[in-house]
Amino acid sequence: MRKYKSDLLESVRRAIMVRHYSIRTEQAYIHWVRRYIFFINKQQPITCGAKEVEDFLTWLAVDKKVATSTQNQALNALVDGRSASRRGAGGVRSPLSAIFD
Repeated sequence: MRKYKSDLLESVRRAIMVRHYSIRTEQAYIHWVRRYIFFINKQQPITCGAKEVEDFLTWLAVDKKVATSTQNQALNALVDGRSASRRGAGGVRSPLSAIFD
């Protein structure tokens, strides 16, 4: 059963479930993926690259003054989202897979 309307968020959720991460980890990772999407002004992540991820993490550190561990969690959410999106639903490549390409 789908929990999210977005294929991207749904693929991240499925990847987290397969890895047997906790529900809190799922919620945190989905939160960071959403914040990243809003940070890039709701562009398709496929149009963005490593520079945008670096800008996002810098924004978190400098403007939002988050702790290093929070930055690491955000980065891990994007990396796990990327690996999840490579598989995608039904073998279709998801937009998030381009983040670090």
